[in-house]
Amino acid sequence: MRKREIKFRAWDKENKTMFCLDDFTDLGNELLKQIDKTGEYDLEKDFIWMQYTGLKDKNGKEIYRGDIMFNSNDKNNYEMIWNDSDACFMLGENGGRLSKYALSAFWKVIGNIYENPKLLNN
Repeated sequence: MRKREIKFRAWDKENKTMFCLDDFTDLGNELLKQIDKTGEYDLEKDFIWMQYTGLKDKNGKEIYRGDIMFNSNDKNNYEMIWNDSDACFMLGENGGRLSKYALSAFWKVIGNIYENPKLLNN
């Protein structure tokens, strides 16, 4: 059985900056001290955490919760969300579950809801 890689990225609400978990792993608390000179960042309150889905789009780009996906079939954009009741990643509230096969053919990451929110207003 193949294991899914567990990764996260984080949106810094105050500085409007995206960080990958590797940034935190490599630099530890020093990174937070550089961002906030007071050293008072709260990792739960000040950041929005997004988990890697374990899937990649048709171009091989990793897909995270909060990414905006373009479907070349219906020419619409969808947000990648986590569905608590079904415990799975889905495309939008009414979207279906995803497979790596469907993603490889029709879906492309075009941004995320924090850096590119207007992409969902199509």
